[in-house]
Amino acid sequence: MYPEMLSKIRRELSESPSGWKATEIMEIIYKRIGVRYHHEVHVYTLLHKWGFRPKVPQRRFVNIASKEEKEQFKKGGKNNLKHP
Repeated sequence: MYPEMLSKIRRELSESPSGWKATEIMEIIYKRIGVRYHHEVHVYTLLHKWGFRPKVPQRRFVNIASKEEKEQFKKGGKNNLKHP
């Protein structure tokens, strides 16, 4: 019964054109099956096992400067902050 319910949830997730958050999937699993996963990490493992991949890249290097900003910094432009 448990694997059948998980396969139904998997089908529902794959049919949806929009993405899902791990916390939303945790709630869906809890409401349908009654199993509450301790942490989102297990949900990510489950999604990976089902063949799902992140739709949005990880937010790494959010504050990285643009090419123009780097060039201006190298040239010593007026917006550079210099330590005293």
